[in-house]
Amino acid sequence: MLHRLNGMFAFAIWDERERQLFLARDRLGVKPLYYSLQEDTLYFGSEEKALFAAGVPCEFDTSTWEELLTFNYLAGERTPFLGVKRLLPGHWMVWKNGEIIIRRWWDLSKRVEALRQMPLGDACKWFREIFDSSINLRRISDVPVGVMLSGGLDSGSVCGIACQASRKRCCKLSPCDLEKTDTMKAH
Repeated sequence: MLHRLNGMFAFAIWDERERQLFLARDRLGVKPLYYSLQEDTLYFGSEEKALFAAGVPCEFDTSTWEELLTFNYLAGERTPFLGVKRLLPGHWMVWKNGEIIIRRWWDLSKRVEALRQMPLGDACKWFREIFDSSINLRRISDVPVGVMLSGGLDSGSVCGIACQASRKRCCKLSPCDLEKTDTMKAH
């Protein structure tokens, strides 16, 4: 099921019949998911402070100091708080009878290896299809969509595909426009 989802997500599903909780996180970990097992109770949320508000003790893990001060980040599932972990990107978790099972459902290295085996023409075609699809999916909105142009290749490419696919006028905004006016300019 997870392979069929496209985009960013973190969710939980309670299975009443099996009496188990299923949690999953998107491929690249855009949406966060934190959890803490306290005795026989699982707490989870998109932010650590949600766990603390629910009763998880807010205690700093002093063993994380060096990594935090060096990288301003903690790698892996650890967080700066005792007993609080993050579900890693591309992983799912099942909690049943007080036990946690975690498995990886998506692996970037396997995807990269498969793409390396592709002939160049197929890889270019694949990139164009994925790139166009990703932009078109993000254009779905009930309000006008704009593109912030930085002057780089990536924002220009996004803008070009978005305008090409749009049947309406395309709004583009550059830092120069921000200096001139507070309103977006339609081009």
